[in-house]
Amino acid sequence: MTAGGAPEWEWPDSLDALLAAPRNHRLYFEHEDVRLLDTRIGPGETARVHTHRRTSPMAPHKVENVGEVEVRVLNFGVTR
Repeated sequence: MTAGGAPEWEWPDSLDALLAAPRNHRLYFEHEDVRLLDTRIGPGETARVHTHRRTSPMAPHKVENVGEVEVRVLNFGVTR
């Protein structure tokens, strides 16, 4: 845990969603306490293996959209 109580980042920086799967992740907002990502995965697309900083521990993962419409997720991480 960090001083503010957030989980430590335990994976290589290259697995951060913005670096590992930039086609699917956009940064909306970030400062020392909060990070907000917009995730979009089109029909038939797969977001490459990645994880998210500043959220509850989440192992590296990939996401495949097997549906017919775009998947959109807002990922809100709080560190304190």
